[in-house]
Amino acid sequence: MKKRQFIFTLLFASLAFCLATTAHAQTAEVTGRVTDQAAAVVTGAEVIVSNVNTGVSRKAVTNDEGYYTVPLLQPGQYRLTARKDGFKPIARDGVTLEVGQTARLDFTLETGNVNDTVTITEQGPLLASETTSLGQVIDGKKITNIPLNGRSPFRLIQLTPGVLSSNSANGQFGDIPVNTTWTRTSRSTAGAASPTK
Repeated sequence: MKKRQFIFTLLFASLAFCLATTAHAQTAEVTGRVTDQAAAVVTGAEVIVSNVNTGVSRKAVTNDEGYYTVPLLQPGQYRLTARKDGFKPIARDGVTLEVGQTARLDFTLETGNVNDTVTITEQGPLLASETTSLGQVIDGKKITNIPLNGRSPFRLIQLTPGVLSSNSANGQFGDIPVNTTWTRTSRSTAGAASPTK
């Protein structure tokens, strides 16, 4: 009986780990640091991350070094607000998070009335300074509008900056990968048509 319970517990733990890993791979994360105008860290500041589309909000509090992290966020449009007593709240609109992205957003709080909110609406693209991995999200509009040779997913991979393909992975003219379904089907059909002795 104990052996059966142990196996059940082990299977349940494995399933939970797989589900958590899958969920983490399909989410995004926001991290950053909150400081004041003198570049001193602000501990205990509250950072609110609100999904504009769903209205769901998550909160984090900065640690002793002024850092905060909000993991497991669904991809989408967000508004971030940082606030602490004695400082003007500061908000950032139009933050777009993609799948697997770790975005860093730092805040600089100004002393003043807590009823006055500083809102930042225009900003450059978010830099992925917290990770060394390279990636790109290719949306449905690009997939539909970009002319792809044979609709091969390898063409989409080559759109990512930093991706290089070698001639050994492509066909005679460098346009059709040798490991596509089309190549395998052609070879199997040719093999079936050839006479056997």
